[in-house]
Amino acid sequence: MSETISAAAGTRYSAVYPHRGSLLAGGFSEADSDGASYTATPQYSFDKDSWVTLTGGAIKTISALASTVADTDVTVATNLITKTSHGLSNGQRFKFDVGSGASGNLVDGAEYYAIVVNANSYKVAASLALAEAGTALALQLASEDTLTFEAAAAMVAGEYLVLSDLDGAKWAVYAKTVAAVAQVDTLAFPAVASIADGEYVVVYDSAGDAWAVAADLSGSSAAPTGVIWAAIPAANKAQVDLTGASTDEEVGAAFLAEFNGITGFTSVVTLGDEATAGLISVTQVVAGACAEPVSLLEDDSTAGNVTVAQTTDGVAATAAPSGAVWAAIPSANKTLADVSGATDAASVAAIFETSFDGLVDFSTGTTTDDSAADGTMLVSPTAAAWVAVPASYLEDDSAAGGITSARTLATVADYKFTAQQSVGWRTPDFGGPDATPFWRIVFVVASGTVVGKLNWASED
Repeated sequence: MSETISAAAGTRYSAVYPHRGSLLAGGFSEADSDGASYTATPQYSFDKDSWVTLTGGAIKTISALASTVADTDVTVATNLITKTSHGLSNGQRFKFDVGSGASGNLVDGAEYYAIVVNANSYKVAASLALAEAGTALALQLASEDTLTFEAAAAMVAGEYLVLSDLDGAKWAVYAKTVAAVAQVDTLAFPAVASIADGEYVVVYDSAGDAWAVAADLSGSSAAPTGVIWAAIPAANKAQVDLTGASTDEEVGAAFLAEFNGITGFTSVVTLGDEATAGLISVTQVVAGACAEPVSLLEDDSTAGNVTVAQTTDGVAATAAPSGAVWAAIPSANKTLADVSGATDAASVAAIFETSFDGLVDFSTGTTTDDSAADGTMLVSPTAAAWVAVPASYLEDDSAAGGITSARTLATVADYKFTAQQSVGWRTPDFGGPDATPFWRIVFVVASGTVVGKLNWASED
C-alpha cells in the first residue's frame, strides 16, 4: 500500500499494520533542497488509544540522501551512474538540483526514479512504472572546457589542438610559429669582356629544381660540358647570345631575359633588374630557404665570373604536423593558426579561435569564446551533449603539446539529489486483550515539510 502525505515539522503520522512489515518513508522538502530529516518509530497498541514503544524496536532517524554526481560517474553508453554505497532502493524517487535551468535531458528540480543495478550503481527512470520496468533514461552530458594557451614564443612549431563536436567529428588547428621568408640573392654580372665563353649561372628554386643559362659569345658556341649543366633537364636551361652585349648592365639584362624565357621559371623565381650596372636580384616565389645560385666555367673546373651574394636568408614556414592523429582528420576540418606575430597568450588564443571558426561547418556544432582576453578559450557544444576532451599534440604526436585543457563543467556535475529512505520492523508475537491485535507505525517529521509517499508491505 502507499499513501501520499504532506506533513510539517512535529507531525505524527500513523498507520495500522500486521505485526511484521516494512515502511518506506520519505520524500523531500520543498523548503530545503537537501531534504528534511524525519524519524520513524515503530510502536504498537492493543487498542486504538494505548501506544507503547516496542522494546528493542527499530527507532531510526532518517536524513534525506544527498550526493554529487560528477561527469566521471556517468557512463553515457549504458546510462549508468556509479556511486559507491549510493543508498537508493529500486523505485525511489529523487530530484536533481543544479541551481537553475535544464541540463541535457535531466531537468533541474524534476522528479526521477531509481533503477538500482547494485549497491554502487544505478540508472534513472522518468516514472515509477518505468523504473519498475527497468526502462532507463538515455543520459546526456553537456561539456565545457577551458583551454589555456602559451605565448607564441613558448609554443613548439607545428603543435596542434584537436576539438570534437556533437557528432564525434574532429577538428584541428596547428600553430604556425615561424613566418615564412623568401630567400633573396643578388647576381653581379661583369662586362662581356670578362665573361668566358660557355660559363653558366645556375639558379635553384625552393623546391630544389635547378635552372641555368650559359653565355654564348659567338652566337653559335657549344653548350657547357660540366656535369652540373648536364644534370639539369633540357627544358630548364638555355644559352644566351651575348654578341650584341658589351657592358655589365647589358650582360645582366640579357641573362635576365633568357631566364625569364624558360617555360615555368617565372612561376618559381622572380628576377629583378636593380637599376645598378650588372646587378640582378633573385627572389623565390615560394618562401623558404634554398640553395644559393652558382656561377661555373663551362667545364665546372672553377667558379665563373658572375658573383653571388645572399641578400635575405630564406626561412621556411612551419610545416603541417606529421602525426597520425592529424593525418586522420579530413583536410576540410583542419587548418593553421599563424601565431608568428602574436605577442602574448591572449593573442594566440584569439588567433586559434579565428582559425577554428573559419573552418566550414565548425560553428554548427561547437562554440568558442576567448572574450576573457587572458590566454584562455572556452569550448562547448552548441547543444547539450558529451564530447571528447580537447587534446593538444606535438607535431609528430610524440608528446602532449603545451595547450592545456580543463573540463570546467559537465552537465551532471554538481547535481545533488534527495531521496527516500526506508525503515523496516518486526514485532514479537505478543498476546493481547483481544484476539486480533493491531500494530501501528508512527512517522514523525523532525524538520522541514515532507511531501512524499509512505509505502508499506506486509510480510504476513
